[in-house]
Amino acid sequence: MPKRVAAVSTEFLMREVGHLDDSVLLLPQQVFILTGLSLGMLKERMRTRPPQPPHPMPREKAHTAIWYSLGEIRRFLRERAETAEIDRAIAMKHRSFSAWINTGTPDELWPITLVGPTSHRF
Repeated sequence: MPKRVAAVSTEFLMREVGHLDDSVLLLPQQVFILTGLSLGMLKERMRTRPPQPPHPMPREKAHTAIWYSLGEIRRFLRERAETAEIDRAIAMKHRSFSAWINTGTPDELWPITLVGPTSHRF
């Protein structure tokens, strides 16, 4: 069987990904580069019922090559980023004070008040 040729080279994809049309077809190896999902993980996600995103393009015949559209990969990455942001917000809201003390940053609102003489410096 001849080796499949990508619609766009990986180098071109990485350089121009923001300018390419959603209909550009990607090889699973290129999906790995964009999403971090290994080939095995992509196969496992297709086997689950219902299949988990990113979803490959529908195949006309069984046992034919699998392609992913760039639009589907963008949708998957956007949903994953939104989910991560929601998870982060929930975790921030429900973390303990001691965990917050260990991870709080100077630009956050600190839930403490200094009371009493403040003549000494920290």
